[in-house]
Order: sequence, then C-alpha cells, then structure tokens
Amino acid sequence: MDFARRNSQYISLEDKECVEAVFKNAVVTPNPFDAEKEVVNYRFETEFGIKTLRSGATALARIFDNIQPDTKVKLTREGIGNKTSYKVEIESNGEWVGASKESEE
Repeated sequence: MDFARRNSQYISLEDKECVEAVFKNAVVTPNPFDAEKEVVNYRFETEFGIKTLRSGATALARIFDNIQPDTKVKLTREGIGNKTSYKVEIESNGEWVGASKESEE
C-alpha cells in the first residue's frame, strides 16, 4: 500500500531505500525546529506528484548545486536518524552515475 507516499508532501525513505524522480528546484527556508538555522527544501517530480525532501546537510547541498533542474535523479537513503546521508545518482545515457560536489554540468 502506497497511501503515505501518495498523500504525503514529503519524500520519506527507509535505510537503503531509493526513489527515482526529476529534480525541479531547491529553496532555502528557516528550519521549522530551530529558527536560527536554515534547511534546503528540494522539490522533485515523482510518480505520485511533486514531493519535497528537506535537509540541512551541506554535503547534499553541494551536490545539488551542480545538478540542473529537470535532471532525473536517484536518491538512496543511507543510515537512520541523525546518521542519515543520501547517495545521489543522475541519469546519463540511460545509466545511473554518481553525482558529486565536484561534478560540473
């Protein structure tokens, strides 16, 4: 049953779970849990519509700084709780390749 995925406005993944989506944009907003900090809201077109991934991780922000809007990406969650990171891959010529903060488009 995909009720939560269909109805939530957010992307929610378990450890080692992935989602394929089209990156739309990223917007910096105040952290809803700590007004002195900021988070990035990454927006994606998924099979269930537009969904948001919220993260304050600078490593993830560096990666998405080099990904153009309308690029197909695969996000894989690695870890749980405050030990979570995301592996980001982009589709290139029908294959998934790792995206990194050093990549240039």
